[in-house]
Amino acid sequence: MRYTVTLKGLKTKVVPAKDDEFAKDLGEFDSLAGLRDKVREQLQAAEDRRADRETKGALVEALVAKATSRCPRPWSSGT
Repeated sequence: MRYTVTLKGLKTKVVPAKDDEFAKDLGEFDSLAGLRDKVREQLQAAEDRRADRETKGALVEALVAKATSRCPRPWSSGT
C-alpha cells in the first residue's frame, strides 16, 4: 500500500518575547517584573478565595454533623 501526500503549507507559531516591550503592549505594565507581580497577586488572591471557600464549607459540614434536630412538642394535645 502506498500513499501520496502533498504539502500545501507550513505554519509556525510566533510567540512574542517575554520582555518589557511585551508587558508594555498589554497596557498597564511598565516592565515584565510589574506584569509578573500582578499575575502573582492575582494567583494568590484566587488561592486565598479557594481556601476561604474550602474552610467555610468544612465549617458548615462540621456544624451540620453536630447539630441535633428535635421536633418540638405540641403546645396542646388537641383534645
